[in-house]
Amino acid sequence: MNKGISPADTIETIRSGLDIVGEKFEKRAYFLSELVVAGEISKEAMKIIELYIKNERINNLLNY
Repeated sequence: MNKGISPADTIETIRSGLDIVGEKFEKRAYFLSELVVAGEISKEAMKIIELYIKNERINNLLNY
């Protein structure tokens, strides 16, 4: 987002990554631990994105 990537694009990239991890898990190329780690990383990333969106909304309200 600091590099001009929108929150929506970032979320879509995370979703795509989770799809890949899920597919690899189904094919037994990844283990449960890797699936869990991917989920935890995604949750933490979403917290950052949510904070960014909230800050943007506050900034927009203050600028009007």
